[in-house]
Amino acid sequence: DHDIRTAPTNTAATAAASPANYEAKNRSITWMDHASALIFVDQPVGSGYSYVSNKKGFARSEQDLVAHFVTVMRQMYARFPVFHGKPLWIFSESYGGKMCSHIGVGLLKKENQIKGLNLTGVALGDSWISPQDNVKSYGSYLQALSHVDDHSRQMINVYGEKIDTAMENGQYELATDLWGEQQEAIMGVAGSVSFYNFMRHSEYTYDNMTRYMNQQQRKLFNELLPAGRKIPETHKWGLLSEDVFTNLYEDFMQHSIH
Repeated sequence: DHDIRTAPTNTAATAAASPANYEAKNRSITWMDHASALIFVDQPVGSGYSYVSNKKGFARSEQDLVAHFVTVMRQMYARFPVFHGKPLWIFSESYGGKMCSHIGVGLLKKENQIKGLNLTGVALGDSWISPQDNVKSYGSYLQALSHVDDHSRQMINVYGEKIDTAMENGQYELATDLWGEQQEAIMGVAGSVSFYNFMRHSEYTYDNMTRYMNQQQRKLFNELLPAGRKIPETHKWGLLSEDVFTNLYEDFMQHSIH
């Protein structure tokens, strides 16, 4: 089983971009030095603190993701006219970059239908916009870093060839299966190298952040919500969402290049 990681925007907020970190300590440098407001959207729905009351509400395609985000923007601009006309930049990374390339195009098409929207641009960091190219680069990249030898590089590259074939045949679920198998193979031959930092041989843990988000931050959010509304006790903040990934399984390996 594999999951879409780093989906909750709270991770970006507390780890990098907001004026304070998850320990509520102020940063000397923040994105707020260059923006009038930072708005974090947990997407796909089901990641972070976003949730659905019916599982039919999960996104199953990039078209769903665009529709959900357009709805958020339409409601935000209707409720908060203070944002009318202000330049809007959308930043994203990793799987968020795959979503954001579609969202940028989708918002551009809907710009005249959302009063006050002034879409200025999108910024993509280490984005999953061309998965087939990504998986075919792993072997050579790891060999260049001396994490694998030539034999292992060739073995890793075989998965890229199999994924290409699966995608050409429209076997999108199989392509995602092969991606997962390739990750496991890489972990086996490269000493469990981290996919987020090649200098580490273990993944990062976010226990402190998870604890903070499900305690202090949950309490703060509930206090800010309208009377009678709060985050359901059954919904816990987490870095991974199996439901989100399952519903986007066929879409995961498809590119988002326009």
